[in-house]
Amino acid sequence: MSLILCKKHGEVGLIPTVSAMLSHGIKQETVIADDIGITHIKLIDEGELLGEKIYFFHNKFDNLKPFYLIDDDKSDQYFSQEISQIFSGGGHCVYCFKEYMEQIKFDLNNLPAPSGLTI
Repeated sequence: MSLILCKKHGEVGLIPTVSAMLSHGIKQETVIADDIGITHIKLIDEGELLGEKIYFFHNKFDNLKPFYLIDDDKSDQYFSQEISQIFSGGGHCVYCFKEYMEQIKFDLNNLPAPSGLTI
């Protein structure tokens, strides 16, 4: 996990799977729970599950599918192209993200895969 220097929490973990537009909206406190979309990623290599991840994005500005299966170079390249613009400049302080999600009552407990919100 990367570290950032948060104005509120000091040196803390960064959740990199938050889109730039969602992060901006959270900082401006303009995001509501219905604005948040998630994308579930499954990484498979030679039939073996390597991992799963959740990406968070802003429904009004970002356009992602709800699920991506990455099981070869072609699907990996396709996914990388899909997210490159959306997540460039994104990421958010883990504590700020969790606090804001609680504030707007977005349930982080029932996600289909790990979210990277380990503190």
